[in-house]
Amino acid sequence: MPTTITSLILFMTLVIPGVLYVSRRERGLPERQRSVFRETIGVGVAGITFNLLALIPILILAMLFPSVIVDVSKLIIDTRKYLGDNWYKAGLWACVTLVLATGLAWLSSRKPKEPTDDYTSSWAILFKKWRHDREVHIGCTLDDGSWFGGMLASYNTSTVESGDRDIILSQPLEYRDSTATEAEPYPQVSAVCLSARHIRSMSITWLPVVSVSRPEKGSAQKQGAEAASADSLAEERVL
Repeated sequence: MPTTITSLILFMTLVIPGVLYVSRRERGLPERQRSVFRETIGVGVAGITFNLLALIPILILAMLFPSVIVDVSKLIIDTRKYLGDNWYKAGLWACVTLVLATGLAWLSSRKPKEPTDDYTSSWAILFKKWRHDREVHIGCTLDDGSWFGGMLASYNTSTVESGDRDIILSQPLEYRDSTATEAEPYPQVSAVCLSARHIRSMSITWLPVVSVSRPEKGSAQKQGAEAASADSLAEERVL
């Protein structure tokens, strides 16, 4: 861990682009359980990569304009003395490097990679991959023999197939007791949260997409003209 202000700044400059890249790449994807070692390696490699890419144009400018950019030779030879005399210049270009590396990390993580079935969960396959923007109706048979049915509202995106996951169903809800044969509406609540630990089986129904037909261009004017002609014809017949 960093023990000085300089090492803390260097540590943050290294870590921030990597954290941004990893978190943005995983946004919207199923949550994956990884070890601390793998998470640290992923953030570190991404941070080093984007900082090196950001340093390339800065080093080129340092060779062309040594009086404006940080003098890398003096910085390496006597770091403490150079930073003490040129702290403002070093701080400015450290911020420029951080902004450039963060921007590269943001742009590179704009399109997250779609995971394969081996790296996702059955819930993610049913509720996201095979959903195709359709509404999902779920029926859950619980371990006590009762049954709940309703519309999918939310679910745990963890890839670990365990009983610690939850699923939320919203209205219209239906409930059937273990002794009953028919399900009845369950209007007492707005939503129900069910634990996967108590779900024995689950039935999925993807509801068809309801397409709303739009009137063709000029149809309203055509209908209005037809109505007006019908009214005028009726008036002529009356006269």
